[in-house]
Amino acid sequence: MTVITKELCPSVRSCFIKAESFKIFRISVNMAVPLSRDTAAHYAVLSAMLSRLCHKYPDLTSMNRKLSELYGAALTTDVLKHGDAQIIRLGITALDDRFALEGEEISTMCAELLCEILTNPLLSDYCFREEDVEREKRIILEILDADDSEKRIYAQKKCIEYMCGDDVYGIDRLGTREQISALTAESVFEAWKTLLSKSVVQVNIIGNCDGEKISNLFAQAFTDFGRQTAFELTTKMHLCSGEVREFTERQKVNQSKLVLGYSMGLEKEGENTSAYRVMCDLFGGSPHSKLFTNVREKLSLCYYCSSALRKEKGIMIVQSGILAEKKDTALAEIANQLKKIQDGEFTEDEMSASIKGLVDSFNSVYDSPETLDSWCTSQIKRKEIVTPEHTIAKIKAVTAEQVQQAAQKVRLDTVYFLQGEEAKADAGNS
Repeated sequence: MTVITKELCPSVRSCFIKAESFKIFRISVNMAVPLSRDTAAHYAVLSAMLSRLCHKYPDLTSMNRKLSELYGAALTTDVLKHGDAQIIRLGITALDDRFALEGEEISTMCAELLCEILTNPLLSDYCFREEDVEREKRIILEILDADDSEKRIYAQKKCIEYMCGDDVYGIDRLGTREQISALTAESVFEAWKTLLSKSVVQVNIIGNCDGEKISNLFAQAFTDFGRQTAFELTTKMHLCSGEVREFTERQKVNQSKLVLGYSMGLEKEGENTSAYRVMCDLFGGSPHSKLFTNVREKLSLCYYCSSALRKEKGIMIVQSGILAEKKDTALAEIANQLKKIQDGEFTEDEMSASIKGLVDSFNSVYDSPETLDSWCTSQIKRKEIVTPEHTIAKIKAVTAEQVQQAAQKVRLDTVYFLQGEEAKADAGNS
């Protein structure tokens, strides 16, 4: 994969991947700001607002008509948390230029629409309209309610909140209900001005289109808006405090949730995490892992049990759904399986299976413009975009000794237990 990067203006760059195998293209504008309790809710509401209306297309009817004219282009928005940064992501996906009936440059027209949406929103008296802000506030609150209703998501969020409560990573990517409810049209408008003038911006362009021409459009848009000195984006890696903290919450749910937060012992951002990736997969990241084959299958201690690495913060999360009375047994067995890896008690076949699974996962980045887009976005803070091939080569070079050494640095930090009222029959994932 060849990634062509270009500096468009201060702290704004484009990443172009020429991909001729797809019938669609993808353009996204990714704007990163420091994650903050004071502004997380502002940017979450703002991202939703920008994707619906703008000055040129002031209602959903006119916006949808424009998207239809662009051969059914799909406009999407998202808010991500990446380390101690919050990323506001606005993207568009549409039919490749080759398939335009009258030779239109669909990709260029879509890029122009994104520029229009970003820099020329719908205003009233030099501010956002109050009714638009209130509508998006309601929608974001509904998303938070949906997250809380899905107890697997809820439990993981609570564990991270407790684990990283002393730094900004404990903040929800959407902010809190109180912060969202307190937003005004004026405060969201100020956040918009800050976002466009001070965020670290990466424009991803994936497909068979004119990357240079599209890059120039965004260069002009951001330059005309007026760029200031951009935010400095840094992440404080999470290190274990030494004492395991335990938190228990009780709710009327059928299945209890046990979530464990581990510090990986990574001391600085950008460390080589290849051995940690393999270790995490071997521990609980796949069907052949220690947690799945032993804690779930052989011992039947849980309905599910898996681990996931958040390398950008230096933590690992283990999630499981259990019966309340099996909590202590499950905790002990999860710790036992980690100790086995720390002691080097894993076979060459097990490690090879983990490496193969990871390689397959990184190769799947090439499956669509959307997955390539996400790959590039995850590296918005890096000076250079690392390709999946580069990551795969490092994964293949990991040794059993390195996996063992990585596991030995892992420390349990936080235990969060959502205790529910267990049903007599096999419980679902409520």
